Amino acid sequence: MKLGFLISFILITKLLFTQIPTIHIVGGNDTAICGVIPLNLSCRLDTTVLGTNSYSVQSIPYAPFPYITGTLLPIPIDDRWSPVQTLPFTFCFYGQPYTQYVLSTNGIISFNLAYAGAFSPWAFTALIPTNAALFPRSMIGLFHDIDPSITGTVRYGVTGTFPYRKLVISFSDVAHFQCNTQKSTFQISIHEFTNIIEVHVLKKQTCVIWNGGRACLGIQNNAGTLATFPPGRNTSLYTLNTAEAWRFKSNSPVPPPSWYVNGVLIYVGFNLSGNFIAPTTIEVRNQYNCPNILISDTIFITEQPCCNPISVTLNSNN
Repeated sequence: MKLGFLISFILITKLLFTQIPTIHIVGGNDTAICGVIPLNLSCRLDTTVLGTNSYSVQSIPYAPFPYITGTLLPIPIDDRWSPVQTLPFTFCFYGQPYTQYVLSTNGIISFNLAYAGAFSPWAFTALIPTNAALFPRSMIGLFHDIDPSITGTVRYGVTGTFPYRKLVISFSDVAHFQCNTQKSTFQISIHEFTNIIEVHVLKKQTCVIWNGGRACLGIQNNAGTLATFPPGRNTSLYTLNTAEAWRFKSNSPVPPPSWYVNGVLIYVGFNLSGNFIAPTTIEVRNQYNCPNILISDTIFITEQPCCNPISVTLNSNN
């Protein structure tokens, strides 16, 4: 059996990482025959990589990276988007691949690069999903009106090695606008390859005299039509004095595999049965679009010496 693996952006010569998806043919192995061999084949997918068209969210233990991770972001003024920042890996979000992002002083990141260097609005009342003019699109984080130009720090950086790299954005003891003794400490991380998003919150205090003390913890697509958020964390007034953390993970289905016999596509599905003669190459492939990954597994049916020519029938089923 020969295992094939292709990633469009990098060539991997050894499969060293368990989170990289693999596919295996079950019910058949490389074999030499004289005549016909009946096979009932299926495939097994070992993967944590799914499509990113939709998400689920779950509570996880609070376990952030150190808040000193990464580079300190200078913030001379309040309510501002950062310049464009570059990721060393492709991150897929709501079905789109991204390699750049911008960071808002108001507790979020976005893949909408039109925001770069611009004013970051603080006033909002809408629930997500929303395409309200003042609400950020393609958003990840804990959106509320904070002011790191007064006190606190914001850091950004990448930790880990391929394929486990993570972008980590940390807001530490950042003051709230007009309520400088009220502070927030939280962290956003986005994960290479699995496209997992985590938000860890140590505390989020409340300034009720400004924007009604509203906050919004969640994610939203660029059109403002899809969003995911934990219970009780959509736009509203809430104070968090007990640490909590949330993981946003794709719940899109795995695409079905394709079966090729001697290089010809004959079936799309998880099972294949038929009577095979030698020489025959049977390959199963699975294509992921975001990230762009092709995985495959192959078995070879070879001919033993002194075999006579014969005919064969082939059927596919699911």
